[in-house]
Amino acid sequence: MKPFPSFFVLLCGIGILLGGMTYKSVGFAHNGDETPNLPENTSFSLNVRLSSRTIHPPKELIKEVISLKGIRAARPRVGPPPQAAIIEDDQRRRIVILSIEETGLIMAYVLEDLDLKPHLSEIALCAQEHHCGEDRMALTGGLGCIAICVKNVLDKIIQP
Repeated sequence: MKPFPSFFVLLCGIGILLGGMTYKSVGFAHNGDETPNLPENTSFSLNVRLSSRTIHPPKELIKEVISLKGIRAARPRVGPPPQAAIIEDDQRRRIVILSIEETGLIMAYVLEDLDLKPHLSEIALCAQEHHCGEDRMALTGGLGCIAICVKNVLDKIIQP
């Protein structure tokens, strides 16, 4: 009965070795410093990152400041609430930053030439439908929920 445990250990070792090699090859596939040469018509995605600090971008980068009046962000049940949400593209170019002011008002700092104001009612409706003012889940509720609503509108504006 000795050969069975030895064979099992050998098989597990090979699996770990192959798994490690796969991890290394994926890790070296994209350095992160490289900018991929993509054709102009290649689609990209927008991403949301949350920050524990309120973010006020430099004035020279801001194209428009929009107050999201009437849209509330619920506080999470556990842990501190996010104070800002960054919506950026795959190259980490920031498109919109949502920040919660001390008064609780959410400000949208638009950093690209996009007309977001006509879509405020759509954002408010999305936030209401998804209960962003009551959803207290750490990442998907509150400000994260509102950021996802803004991201969905931006997806329609940028990639119709």
